[in-house]
Amino acid sequence: MKARKTTTITLVFGALLAFQTHAATKPTGLDQLLESTGVVKQIESLKEFVIQSSQSNVERCGVSPAPGTALPSFNHDSILYDTLRFFDPIDPADMGTLLDWYQNPLALSIHNAEQGNYDPDEAVNYQSVFLLQPDRVNNIKRIINNTRTNDFIRIIGTEIEYAGILHSDCIDKAQSTLSDGQLNPERVRANLTRDDKITAQLMANSIIADLGYLLRDLSDSELERYADFTSSAPAKVFYNSLINALDQSIKLASDRIDYQETLGSFEF
Repeated sequence: MKARKTTTITLVFGALLAFQTHAATKPTGLDQLLESTGVVKQIESLKEFVIQSSQSNVERCGVSPAPGTALPSFNHDSILYDTLRFFDPIDPADMGTLLDWYQNPLALSIHNAEQGNYDPDEAVNYQSVFLLQPDRVNNIKRIINNTRTNDFIRIIGTEIEYAGILHSDCIDKAQSTLSDGQLNPERVRANLTRDDKITAQLMANSIIADLGYLLRDLSDSELERYADFTSSAPAKVFYNSLINALDQSIKLASDRIDYQETLGSFEF
């Protein structure tokens, strides 16, 4: 459980930043913005996490042989392409504001901190200190709310498990034993997993202290500057578009798993 939480923490804070890509059809300026922040490693990791989830489900339901690692729809280029395709246009003036922020030294230090090593034991020890600093707690809450971190936790935390069940072949195994009219219990399990609001909420409840720990080396004024940036209109537009695009692209990657036997990766 601790490993799963650490995985999600790493994804969350990295993927709240933008994407770099080689697509040539993006709106002018968006490619520069996305390349300035970058989350390619996190997107690349999604495939690995889905495969890990799949292997856990294989052990649970006894599929033999275990499924391979071919997941063309979770190829990072595919997810990046779809994310950019679903990205809402950004006003040129807002684009300039966003680029100015992401190219300054403070933004770079925040980026590095958010993707730094997460030590669960250190984080627990730091929590008692962090919670006695109301201004820092308030700024962390502002950052989480403005960047829609909790929505991202829900998307990543549930979709990895959903896709893992699909890729495990547990659904096909269960289907082979059903009588006409019976619901496939593995399909039901997958659908419930995708809509698992309880797990998402439990993870969201710990995110304030976790982000406080990752940003512990920022001064109070630097943390406030970060919170102020995320509160700005351009940043909110950007984060909303990013999260909405991710939601669509990752769900689409999961839904395509059912068709991978007949479609090649080039078609994604």
